Amino acid sequence: MQRGTVGAPGRRRTSCARGEPVDNDRPSRQTERDQKATEADARLDRIYAAEISRLTALGRLLTGDIAAGEDLAQDVFVTAIRSARGNPDYLRDPAWPWLRTVMVRLASRRRRRLGARDPPHATALRGAT
Repeated sequence: MQRGTVGAPGRRRTSCARGEPVDNDRPSRQTERDQKATEADARLDRIYAAEISRLTALGRLLTGDIAAGEDLAQDVFVTAIRSARGNPDYLRDPAWPWLRTVMVRLASRRRRRLGARDPPHATALRGAT
């Protein structure tokens, strides 16, 4: 198999590995993946800016603790980033239902991990009645 030259004047441009013609008008698969990843990052940035305070409030409500709510909100976005890196089209608008579902699942796991203790506000309410 004859290998083509890359960039030699007067010759058809071919790939060095297989001697196949290179189509410079069509973006490579890697370029398409990079572009989708960039678009996914921009979409996540917009979603983060729009939903972080709402998600933090939900986390605070589910845990009864401001710091734990903030941590869970950040964990939700870590999950979103991992999912979007594996599949750039994963998270679509509207994002809130998916974010809320992940938040509730993470809060449930946290509660089980902590031994199903009552959140501080539930103990205070129980003592008031």
